[in-house]
Amino acid sequence: MGDYLSVPDKNKHSEEGKDHRIAFGATTMQGWRKTQEDAHIARLDIGDGNSLFAVFDGHGGDQVAKYAEKTMVQELLKLQSYKDKDYKKSLEEVFLKIDELMLQHIRQNGSSGRSRFDDYSADPNDLSESGCTSNVILITKDKIYCANAGDSRAVMCVFGSGPETVELSHDHKPDNETEKQRIVNADGFVQMGRTNGVISLSRALGDFDYKKKADFPPEKQATTAFPDVSEIDLTENCQFIVQACDGIWDCLTSPEAVDKFGKMLEKKNMSEREIVESVLDEICAPDTMNGVGCDNMTCILINFKK
Repeated sequence: MGDYLSVPDKNKHSEEGKDHRIAFGATTMQGWRKTQEDAHIARLDIGDGNSLFAVFDGHGGDQVAKYAEKTMVQELLKLQSYKDKDYKKSLEEVFLKIDELMLQHIRQNGSSGRSRFDDYSADPNDLSESGCTSNVILITKDKIYCANAGDSRAVMCVFGSGPETVELSHDHKPDNETEKQRIVNADGFVQMGRTNGVISLSRALGDFDYKKKADFPPEKQATTAFPDVSEIDLTENCQFIVQACDGIWDCLTSPEAVDKFGKMLEKKNMSEREIVESVLDEICAPDTMNGVGCDNMTCILINFKK
């Protein structure tokens, strides 16, 4: 079976919550994979009435994803830019800060960094081979920010003349021309849609084997943690957000996800958590013949209450 189990593990780890403006459901499921490398954050209030949601899709182990899950909020809150309410800058800074902290631990403890990372991961392998995507949504009183590095994705349903799909993030793939140019400039190459023929992402936390150009700043490395950050006004037309790892986006396009989740919300007979759990069950593949629907799956549904 290679990387797959003989039958999928459909046990789900879910959480839900709501306040005066948001109701959310978050679910993660191992699926067909032999290990679970995803992590996530769902916090209704991190202070000042701000909410934060994040999806981390790990590869090469779960260490980096788990570390980001445990440290993202606390490191964000420490930043002066966050305290100054420069939220775009603070999100850019916190992605790079997490990479910086991991590198410090590696240098202090050897290539594995095990003495520090055992706290976060059940599988403390060599950290230089581990990385994760990072898709973070910060919701303030009047804005929605989405910071993204990798191919986890967030889409929003906005009601205009009808339901419309708004991409809050865009996937970072090595064969994108802008990404490819950065990779080549850092003495890397793209082969079969992969950085140096190995990883299918051009931005990620961790993956330090692809961040070794000593005279280049972090944002210029072949694989960078530096995120794109979008900023959108939070208005009464904002309906809901679907935030998920590529295990979901391999099965659903962004418009398909908005349509599916929107129709289920309209029925008002399931909670946000139940909706996410139902969708994950639906798209989990019946077999591993083509690989679609066979990945770890993590999804957060953020519903703006009216």
